[in-house]
Amino acid sequence: MHTTADVLARTAGLTGLLGAYLALVQVVLLSRLPVLERVAGFDRLTRWHRWNGHLCLYLVIAHVILQIQGYAMPRGRSFTREFWDLVAGGAFPGMVTATIGTVLLVAVAWSSVVVVRRRLNYELWYAIHLTAYAAIALSWFHEIPTGGDINDQLNPRNAWYWRSLFLATAAVLAYRLLAPVVSALRYRMRVAEVVEEAPGVTSVRISGRRLDRLGARPGQFFIWRFLARGHWWSAHPFSLSAAPGASSLRLTAKASGDHTARMATLPVGTRVVAEG
Repeated sequence: MHTTADVLARTAGLTGLLGAYLALVQVVLLSRLPVLERVAGFDRLTRWHRWNGHLCLYLVIAHVILQIQGYAMPRGRSFTREFWDLVAGGAFPGMVTATIGTVLLVAVAWSSVVVVRRRLNYELWYAIHLTAYAAIALSWFHEIPTGGDINDQLNPRNAWYWRSLFLATAAVLAYRLLAPVVSALRYRMRVAEVVEEAPGVTSVRISGRRLDRLGARPGQFFIWRFLARGHWWSAHPFSLSAAPGASSLRLTAKASGDHTARMATLPVGTRVVAEG
């Protein structure tokens, strides 16, 4: 490195590597892998997920800014012109997908700001949050062919290492998606009874097959998803409000939002998916 531009470009490469790595870590943290939840606990993993998300976004933004400025300085170009040439010029593959992925990550971060989330309903926030998976997938088309440290011709193992990281993360994500389906088929949970305990307070008793195999204990919580109109799109954490039995579980919730307010209208027989 001989110039300021070289330092900027090199720093951009390092922030890009770290940001890409933490993006994959972000997926794993809330993949609900049993081993992680036993070791760290879901609440601690959620906190790590939040702070890791902030750091990942800052690194990605730093990568973008430093890389563009590092290329623009030797050519005497403005930041805006260099950005446009990189995206539209076609000199580097995957720049369009990388730009889209970055915009999606910024949108996810924006929706997760506490002040903003108070203005968004949960369903909209959740829909925006899901686009983070698309952002990480789109980054593949930029990182693998373009990343100088990844696509190193002198050391092709680097590219295979990163491909393996992506594939391993995809396998974890597949587990995250398939595990609730397998659980639903295994335990066959359904809403057996809906009881209004007090104004705005509803208990839902859920029946199922061999629920003792869950190993649930009083006070634990599950992530519940009710497969009924107005409910299936979102999943929420509720604690067990009665000692779990072999054939039924009970949860109780106070109406504090759209989802909890509609729990009193859950039809008996609604299929239920529980995670955690």
